[in-house]
Amino acid sequence: TKLVQSFGRLDLLLEKDPLALEKLKSRYNNTGLKSEAKQEKLLSSTLGELEGNNAEVKLLAPVNYGMMPLMKIWDDDFALTYKIDYLKKQHTKIEFNLSSYIAFLCLIKVIDPRSVLSSYASALEYAGDFLKDSRMDELYRCYDFLSDYKDALLHHVNRRLDDTLRQGHAPTMVFYDVTNVYFETMLTDEEKGWYRESAAKNLIEIIRQAIKEGNDTVLDAVVTDENGEFKCIDIQKLPDELRQRFKEGTYLRMRGPSKEHRNDLPLVSIALVIDEWGMPIDFELYSGCASEYVTMQNSITKMKEKYHIEDTVVVADRGLNSTGNLKMLLDKQLGFLVAQRITTADTQLLKLIDDKDDWQEITNSETDWRYKVVPDYVKTNGKDTVDCTLVIVFNAEREKRDLTVLNLDWEKAQKAVRNKQEIGASRQSWTTLVKRDHKTPVAASLNTVAYEKHKKLCGFSAFVYHKAPNSEHELTNREIIDSYHRLERIEENFRVMKHSLSLRPMFVRTEKHIRGHILLCVLALLIIRTLQIKLDRQGNPLSAERIAEALSKAQMLPVKSSSNDNDLTYLNCSALNHLSFNKYELAHKAIGYDDLIRKISTEISDTDKIMIACGLEPLPACFNRATFCKCIRRRYGSDEDLVTKGKMNLLQ
Repeated sequence: TKLVQSFGRLDLLLEKDPLALEKLKSRYNNTGLKSEAKQEKLLSSTLGELEGNNAEVKLLAPVNYGMMPLMKIWDDDFALTYKIDYLKKQHTKIEFNLSSYIAFLCLIKVIDPRSVLSSYASALEYAGDFLKDSRMDELYRCYDFLSDYKDALLHHVNRRLDDTLRQGHAPTMVFYDVTNVYFETMLTDEEKGWYRESAAKNLIEIIRQAIKEGNDTVLDAVVTDENGEFKCIDIQKLPDELRQRFKEGTYLRMRGPSKEHRNDLPLVSIALVIDEWGMPIDFELYSGCASEYVTMQNSITKMKEKYHIEDTVVVADRGLNSTGNLKMLLDKQLGFLVAQRITTADTQLLKLIDDKDDWQEITNSETDWRYKVVPDYVKTNGKDTVDCTLVIVFNAEREKRDLTVLNLDWEKAQKAVRNKQEIGASRQSWTTLVKRDHKTPVAASLNTVAYEKHKKLCGFSAFVYHKAPNSEHELTNREIIDSYHRLERIEENFRVMKHSLSLRPMFVRTEKHIRGHILLCVLALLIIRTLQIKLDRQGNPLSAERIAEALSKAQMLPVKSSSNDNDLTYLNCSALNHLSFNKYELAHKAIGYDDLIRKISTEISDTDKIMIACGLEPLPACFNRATFCKCIRRRYGSDEDLVTKGKMNLLQ
């Protein structure tokens, strides 16, 4: 503050001149009031011309300004415009506005995810003219750039998160999971004869790794020419395991076990790593036929090398629980917290579940929730063993759900036996409840032993834990249970990426474009998570779906009139999506006119909540370009830069 002039006590001032206060108000009029009066005058004049059907008034289609708060996060929180411009200048010969194009491709995934072609066509719908003077092929070159500099961009974003969200603390726990996404094409890359762009590099690495592991069979498959020079590898001479690895390294879009039951379509697998705050750290892309057990070692190795992660526990689902993976994590000085499959429980595990001793209740729970800790558990798989801590958990609500699912499977099994249904190699859960005919793959009889075993295990879950070998910090029993249940975060991230950001189906084909597309979705997810954290701190939590809906309705209407010279006037025509009424109010018409006016005047919209959370000002009802720039903290030299030249041409 700065003291400009002191006028003394108000009562003494009014004794001398009763109108002194009014004179001071007139002399030092509030600039904010002047601005409000100017906006009100602008609004009334614009609406007056519209109501009078003035021939001089021209309207454009509404323009979406929802990318503006997202650009605040893109620039201020992640500094991605700076990083992309730096990489472009130092390492490429690209001449077009790369950072603006990539920002548009990423942010449109938050608001209204589309294909590259559709995104290009919709550029006129958004304020800011992000794709000014662009061509379609330049957008695909953006995908190439994203693939080439994926590690550099993610490393940069993670460093920014270290300074802000993580506040200098490295993650003590990372969550790892794998999903796959399908393509709307019937043939795989192998059937089309399309090789991966990294095929040669992958095959050389597979051969080098096989020789390092002492697998000399790969040398028997080497074909040489008459001079003894290397010519090729005869894949048919390789054992099945190596042949499968060669296939994974050669072809990308392949069929495999689909998480979404689309086994008829080609897939790619995505391994995602997120931190304990729910922010994605990194991802890796694999062939659709790659095994989850094999890809985990590669993903964790790369993550550890790139981010120097130490003293960390890796949390993963039961699909990645193998003694090989657990030993690999311990060898890399990482701990693990991995779900243990219950349905295939051995005699030792069943005995621990039946034992009524050593169970502990979880307090502050509305349902029956208890657990048992076995500190010296030995996980065995063939000759491999891993020492760890086993935690068994029982939950009454889970028991109800498991029983319901089991009874539905039992009904399917009974129907299959009655109809002598052919099962074959089906992996559906109900097939474990029937016995097949030893000569034909037909459901011969019900497996009551398996049914009783499954029934006994309803409500139970288990996981194995081991701290990082060199770590002094060991999780308590309650921390182990709470930490594992946070694995739902990564599953929610996959759900948001698939449904809200349209990760799948993919409409790109090459390996670089696929990797670039995934990176755009990961960056969009990082922006959503950052925005949600800002909204939570503000006391206005919103889901990813509500954020997308609010930003898609952030519309302004450009108006051209003779009274405003050459400048445009803008009307804020965002929908009142913040108005909500409960079922009782709607059914009994308990909401009246006064209540409606109160809601409109006191409740701010989701769009305005987002603007405020990002450090911006909500737009007034009517404004010009200067006011818009002030509200969004960005500069636009002309209305053409704001509304796009293509739309301005429609006014001519």
